Amino acid sequence: MIIFLTGEKGIGKSTIIKQVLNDYPKKSGGFFTTKKDEGIEFKNLENEVMFYFNLTDDPMLIAEKFDKYGVEQFLEIYDDAELIVMDELGFLERKATKFQSAVMNIVNSNKNVLAVLKSYKNNFFYENLKDFKHATILEINLENRNKITKRILEILNDEKK
Repeated sequence: MIIFLTGEKGIGKSTIIKQVLNDYPKKSGGFFTTKKDEGIEFKNLENEVMFYFNLTDDPMLIAEKFDKYGVEQFLEIYDDAELIVMDELGFLERKATKFQSAVMNIVNSNKNVLAVLKSYKNNFFYENLKDFKHATILEINLENRNKITKRILEILNDEKK
């Protein structure tokens, strides 16, 4: 099952993923991106920083980091993980073609995926995944953010996949 979370900045999408991971009984792998100072840290689920970049860095330098370290992270966890987490997929990866291909390969595989999908024009991931037939897109808002974790776990644990 593939689940994409969308919603306004700061609504709690990453918090929801962390809550799901706390209750999901199977092995998970993937990444979180978090703001630090004037940049972004790319961390694995064990909270180890895989790479850092400044938001003012050249987009090609950012792409090189996603293409190298992001793809390496996927290769490292792919075989063993029952759930692959990607928080988040947005514009920073717009020139990272190897990373984009790795994401698309995972989405087209039989793996469970839980990802934050930034929903705006010209986002490679949004444009290519918003109508993906095997995906559930959940818009997180103030009304559902405290109840949605249970729904996500039910979807992930559904044996029908």
